[in-house]
Amino acid sequence: MKRLIILLLVPLFFLSAADTPQLDEKNTNAIIKSSYVYNFCKLISWPQSKNNGNFIIGVLGDPGLYKQLISKYSNKLIGNQPIEIIQLLGTEQMPNLHVLFVSRSRVTNMPAISNKTQKAHTLVIAEHPDGIKNGATLNFVVIDNQLKFEVGETNASDYGLTIGITLKSLAYKVVK
Repeated sequence: MKRLIILLLVPLFFLSAADTPQLDEKNTNAIIKSSYVYNFCKLISWPQSKNNGNFIIGVLGDPGLYKQLISKYSNKLIGNQPIEIIQLLGTEQMPNLHVLFVSRSRVTNMPAISNKTQKAHTLVIAEHPDGIKNGATLNFVVIDNQLKFEVGETNASDYGLTIGITLKSLAYKVVK
């Protein structure tokens, strides 16, 4: 009798499991990039004028990264500044940011972005083979299927930012 009940219940279990919605696959790329972005912020110095108020990180494109930053880092601090994360829809009205992440899909806007962010001392992070050449201070690159980053020293200097020695030593490449 027990066997009969088990035999009848097993198909019901599989039918009910098929109806349950599957959990979204974790966006590992966004998880890794969000961790990098947060840690970059701790290893860079901004001019004194940027050391009060909220520490604002803007994301242009890449909704997965935006979600990860919100869920993992919006309740943390950089120095003594609370982190605020905003998603930008365009570059027309750019708020006073500490960090701007520009996704691969939005990299065509880099010349306009560089003009708007340089005087504002904004760290621009891109993910494009020519990211540093196009004005980014930090740029994600994929080398041997691993996410790495490069540092644009001249761009950092132009933006009034100081890249810590630790960050430079962790970089895949430092471009002068």
